Amino acid sequence: MSRVPRLNGSSTAPLNVVKSCGSAQAVPGIKRAGDPVLYELCSVFCAARNNWHACKDKTPPVKCTRPSKRAEQMLKRDKWKRRLGKALKDSNRYPRGTKYFPEKKILVPYNKKIPRTWKRTPLSPDKLKKALEPIRKKLIATIKKKVGQKIAQKAATAWMKFVPVLNVISTAYDIYDVATMGYDLYKMVDEAMAKYKGKVFEVIPDVLIEGPNGEIEDIYDFKFDDPETGYQDDWSKNPGQKPLYDEAVSGGGTRKRLAKKVDQGECKCSKSKRDLRGVR
Repeated sequence: MSRVPRLNGSSTAPLNVVKSCGSAQAVPGIKRAGDPVLYELCSVFCAARNNWHACKDKTPPVKCTRPSKRAEQMLKRDKWKRRLGKALKDSNRYPRGTKYFPEKKILVPYNKKIPRTWKRTPLSPDKLKKALEPIRKKLIATIKKKVGQKIAQKAATAWMKFVPVLNVISTAYDIYDVATMGYDLYKMVDEAMAKYKGKVFEVIPDVLIEGPNGEIEDIYDFKFDDPETGYQDDWSKNPGQKPLYDEAVSGGGTRKRLAKKVDQGECKCSKSKRDLRGVR
């Protein structure tokens, strides 16, 4: 999502669906059977959108929570955890054990040419090393669990002969890693993380769908609008967002999946007063 203009600031209004002030109930105009996950995300989108519209119509004006923030808060509530969890199970698109995460940071290797219009830069080496540390630790634990402790228990002298070429094995970590893990395990981890040695960006999708082994299955991004002012969030308002999300979902182009937006056109939410009045 892009930041919605703060015409009325922000507030701590409750997260219930708006039913007062003449606002229509937040109901998506699509069928759940077609895509259970999209239906539930549209339900969140419609509730946040209509709540925002109703808040902006209040007299005297009050501070309104950004719809993107409201959607994030809703997705963290138990009610929506249950609904999205069931939708993931009901969908035939994902493997068993798939989960969703609102506003989760991910790292995206992107070694293509970066347009100047992006106005964003890859992570610096220091920031990248820090960001990769949790991934690396999880990978080491996974490998040890699958192959046993044998690789990690190599004799201390086994790695000594590789010291002269350590600088070409990896620039991210030091000789201590090889001494404690053993060269074979070190090399397995290094090869698995080789994709992060180029340009890497950190992004935060609105909704990340993650498979049981941590693989990225889908990315959804909320795009809110206000017909009365003519405001419409879109990919173009955040240059680089769509290409990076697509790169992450497609696995660097290894499969045909793209990031999806969740907006009024997709969800067909029931009309609010601002919808009915339209652009002035």
